[in-house]
Amino acid sequence: MDDFIRGEVDAEIIEDDDSSIYLSIADLMSSLLMFFALLFITALLQLAQKDVPKRVVIGNVVGQMKSNNINVKVNPDNGDVSIQESILFAKGSTELKPEGKAFLRRFIPVYSGVIFSKPEFDQEISRVVI
Repeated sequence: MDDFIRGEVDAEIIEDDDSSIYLSIADLMSSLLMFFALLFITALLQLAQKDVPKRVVIGNVVGQMKSNNINVKVNPDNGDVSIQESILFAKGSTELKPEGKAFLRRFIPVYSGVIFSKPEFDQEISRVVI
Protein backbone atom coordinates (compact mmCIF):
# COMPACT_ATOMS: atom_id res chain seq x y z
CA MET A 1 0.00 0.00 0.00
CA ASP A 2 2.87 2.29 0.78
CA ASP A 3 4.29 1.72 -2.72
CA PHE A 4 0.92 2.52 -4.23
CA ILE A 5 0.78 5.92 -2.48
CA ARG A 6 4.36 6.71 -3.52
CA GLY A 7 3.45 5.88 -7.14
CA GLU A 8 0.56 8.33 -7.05
CA VAL A 9 2.76 11.03 -5.54
CA ASP A 10 5.47 10.39 -8.15
CA ALA A 11 2.86 10.64 -10.94
CA GLU A 12 1.65 13.97 -9.54
CA ILE A 13 5.22 15.30 -9.44
CA ILE A 14 5.77 14.25 -13.07
CA GLU A 15 2.50 15.93 -14.10
CA ASP A 16 3.54 19.12 -12.27
CA ASP A 17 6.90 19.06 -14.09
CA ASP A 18 5.17 18.57 -17.45
CA SER A 19 2.72 21.41 -16.83
CA SER A 20 5.52 23.81 -15.91
CA ILE A 21 7.35 22.89 -19.14
CA TYR A 22 4.16 23.51 -21.16
CA LEU A 23 3.66 26.85 -19.42
CA SER A 24 7.24 27.86 -20.24
CA ILE A 25 6.77 26.89 -23.89
CA ALA A 26 3.46 28.79 -24.02
CA ASP A 27 5.14 31.89 -22.57
CA LEU A 28 7.91 31.63 -25.15
CA MET A 29 5.42 31.26 -28.00
CA SER A 30 3.39 34.22 -26.72
CA SER A 31 6.53 36.35 -26.61
CA LEU A 32 7.45 35.36 -30.17
CA LEU A 33 3.93 36.14 -31.36
CA MET A 34 4.05 39.57 -29.74
CA PHE A 35 7.49 40.27 -31.25
CA PHE A 36 6.37 39.40 -34.78
CA ALA A 37 3.12 41.36 -34.38
CA LEU A 38 5.10 44.47 -33.40
CA LEU A 39 7.52 43.89 -36.28
CA PHE A 40 4.60 43.61 -38.70
CA ILE A 41 2.96 46.79 -37.41
CA THR A 42 6.26 48.68 -37.68
CA ALA A 43 6.71 47.54 -41.28
CA LEU A 44 3.16 48.61 -42.16
CA LEU A 45 3.72 52.05 -40.66
CA GLN A 46 6.94 52.49 -42.62
CA LEU A 47 5.20 51.52 -45.86
CA ALA A 48 2.40 53.97 -45.14
CA GLN A 49 4.91 56.77 -44.47
CA LYS A 50 6.68 55.97 -47.74
CA ASP A 51 3.51 56.61 -49.79
CA VAL A 52 2.76 60.02 -48.27
CA PRO A 53 4.91 62.14 -50.67
CA LYS A 54 3.49 60.30 -53.68
CA ARG A 55 -0.06 60.96 -52.48
CA VAL A 56 0.79 64.66 -52.04
CA VAL A 57 2.02 64.92 -55.65
CA ILE A 58 -1.07 63.11 -56.98
CA GLY A 59 -3.35 65.28 -54.84
CA ASN A 60 -1.69 68.45 -56.15
CA VAL A 61 -2.08 67.29 -59.76
CA VAL A 62 -5.77 66.49 -59.24
CA GLY A 63 -6.37 69.80 -57.45
CA GLN A 64 -4.69 71.91 -60.12
CA MET A 65 -6.52 70.10 -62.93
CA LYS A 66 -9.88 70.71 -61.25
CA SER A 67 -9.11 74.34 -60.40
CA ASN A 68 -8.09 75.04 -64.01
CA ASN A 69 -11.13 73.15 -65.36
CA ILE A 70 -9.01 70.62 -67.26
CA ASN A 71 -10.88 67.35 -67.81
CA VAL A 72 -8.41 64.47 -67.32
CA LYS A 73 -8.45 61.22 -65.36
CA VAL A 74 -5.73 60.79 -62.74
CA ASN A 75 -5.08 57.31 -61.36
CA PRO A 76 -5.00 57.70 -57.55
CA ASP A 77 -2.60 54.76 -57.13
CA ASN A 78 0.24 55.71 -59.45
CA GLY A 79 -0.59 59.22 -60.72
CA ASP A 80 -1.03 58.30 -64.40
CA VAL A 81 -2.86 61.06 -66.24
CA SER A 82 -5.18 59.96 -69.05
CA ILE A 83 -6.51 62.30 -71.71
CA GLN A 84 -9.42 61.29 -73.91
CA GLU A 85 -8.22 60.51 -77.43
CA SER A 86 -11.29 62.12 -78.98
CA ILE A 87 -10.11 65.46 -77.60
CA LEU A 88 -6.72 65.29 -79.29
CA PHE A 89 -7.23 63.32 -82.50
CA ALA A 90 -9.93 62.74 -85.09
CA LYS A 91 -10.91 59.10 -85.56
CA GLY A 92 -8.34 57.30 -87.72
CA SER A 93 -6.03 60.33 -87.86
CA THR A 94 -2.57 60.98 -86.49
CA GLU A 95 -2.88 64.77 -86.77
CA LEU A 96 -3.76 66.80 -83.71
CA LYS A 97 -7.10 68.59 -83.95
CA PRO A 98 -7.12 72.33 -83.27
CA GLU A 99 -9.08 71.59 -80.07
CA GLY A 100 -6.36 69.11 -79.10
CA LYS A 101 -3.66 71.71 -79.58
CA ALA A 102 -5.62 74.19 -77.50
CA PHE A 103 -6.14 71.56 -74.79
CA LEU A 104 -2.41 70.73 -74.68
CA ARG A 105 -1.56 74.45 -74.49
CA ARG A 106 -3.68 74.64 -71.32
CA PHE A 107 -2.73 71.23 -69.88
CA ILE A 108 1.07 71.17 -70.23
CA PRO A 109 1.85 74.39 -68.28
CA VAL A 110 -0.45 73.38 -65.43
CA TYR A 111 0.88 69.80 -65.25
CA SER A 112 4.55 70.76 -65.53
CA GLY A 113 3.97 73.57 -63.03
CA VAL A 114 2.77 71.03 -60.48
CA ILE A 115 5.41 68.36 -60.99
CA PHE A 116 8.28 70.86 -60.99
CA SER A 117 6.89 73.08 -58.22
CA LYS A 118 8.76 71.50 -55.30
CA PRO A 119 12.15 69.79 -55.05
CA GLU A 120 10.61 66.92 -53.04
CA PHE A 121 8.40 66.05 -56.01
CA ASP A 122 11.52 65.37 -58.05
CA GLN A 123 12.16 62.15 -56.10
CA GLU A 124 8.58 60.92 -56.56
CA ILE A 125 8.31 61.35 -60.33
CA SER A 126 10.16 58.58 -62.13
CA ARG A 127 9.10 59.38 -65.71
CA VAL A 128 6.68 61.30 -67.89
CA VAL A 129 5.39 59.20 -70.77
CA ILE A 130 3.56 60.76 -73.69
